[in-house]
Amino acid sequence: MTVEMDTVSAQLRRTGETVRVLFHDLICNHASISYRQEMLGELLVINAYGNYVYGELSVEGRRVQSHLLDELGRYQELLAFLLAKQPRDTLDTLATANESLSRTAGLENTHCQDVKEAFEWVSGAIDRQLELVDHLYDRSEGDVLLLPDTNALLYNPHMELWHFKGIGRFVIVLAPTVLAELDEFKGYHRSQSVIDKARSLVKVIKECFRRGDPHVGVPIFKPTITLATLPAEPSASSYLSWMQDRSADDRLLASVLETMRTRPRSTTALVTGDVNLQNKAEYARIPYLEPPEPKATPQ
Repeated sequence: MTVEMDTVSAQLRRTGETVRVLFHDLICNHASISYRQEMLGELLVINAYGNYVYGELSVEGRRVQSHLLDELGRYQELLAFLLAKQPRDTLDTLATANESLSRTAGLENTHCQDVKEAFEWVSGAIDRQLELVDHLYDRSEGDVLLLPDTNALLYNPHMELWHFKGIGRFVIVLAPTVLAELDEFKGYHRSQSVIDKARSLVKVIKECFRRGDPHVGVPIFKPTITLATLPAEPSASSYLSWMQDRSADDRLLASVLETMRTRPRSTTALVTGDVNLQNKAEYARIPYLEPPEPKATPQ
């Protein structure tokens, strides 16, 4: 399964709907709810989370629950990343909704008296989360932002001739990790061909950025292709839990995620032919494209 090219807002909405479907399957098709009265001597114990409990799941129900917990974990982590810099009231709403989803996925005590009410409760929590994403600001909605890895640039160094099926205008965004690798390769590499390509690329990039602000973007093939850079390496908060900042691949992925966070209604994608990096991108819900063939020309 390849992540579909779309804005991060649209991707999260699809992921939220997948989580909603899994909740429906777990709660409505496999779970049961009953009232349990707890006594401490002659005193009735009122559980803060409710005195209704879920029954034991079948083997199939356990499998559905396991699938849900996996999808929910990645969904919640990406949501938390995208909303990390939002106001306190937004983060409080997110945390409350997350708690509702996590407790229900774990089939913990509830105030809901039946499975219909339980599903409506979690469905409302998902709606509240997705509304938070809709509130995010994007300074230029609708752009297509493509972040190549170093190998994609070396494979086809003629960025002004890049072409992708179904994409008209796009911005090639060079991450700091990629610029650093090009600088390294132009000085030394075991392959003279790589050295030559790296030197040519660095020369083109420098000449392009003499003509304008690299952080805003400079046209390299009017009116369809613009070249831009990111101002800094990603911060520690830009990494998902499984990423490592000592890995060049993970630093590039963190730069892609940071771009997705600041441009939630623009389409952001990685450009790479590296199968391991593609695998990581898919796990992080990052769309990716193969680099264009070296002789590709705009149609």
